[in-house]
Amino acid sequence: MYNDYFRLILPALSSHLEDAQLSVKDYSVGNPSGIENFLLFDVNNEITAPTNTQATANNIYADLGSGKQFRSRSVFSSESGMFSSIPLNSSFVAAALTNGGGQIALGGTLGDLFRTNQ
Repeated sequence: MYNDYFRLILPALSSHLEDAQLSVKDYSVGNPSGIENFLLFDVNNEITAPTNTQATANNIYADLGSGKQFRSRSVFSSESGMFSSIPLNSSFVAAALTNGGGQIALGGTLGDLFRTNQ
């Protein structure tokens, strides 16, 4: 399993935010099957934890690929070098509204294709 994260600075948001999406560059999709499932989750650790050297790094790394799922998307090898848009769900919108004017982190993982998507 390969985990990563995105740390976003959010503007002050009104309660009228209805949807959001994340655009990500697909540098290389190298799965032999030609498809990879990319999942996005909330991050429960402090927002600075992923960027600091920590004795608890294993727990932080695991947090990036677990928790409340914000969405998933299948990425195909034919999309290498392109941008993928990932529509985010209502759980993300609620978290963004809560953190408006501040920061939010999204954990990402390349999961197996048999994992539940929502």
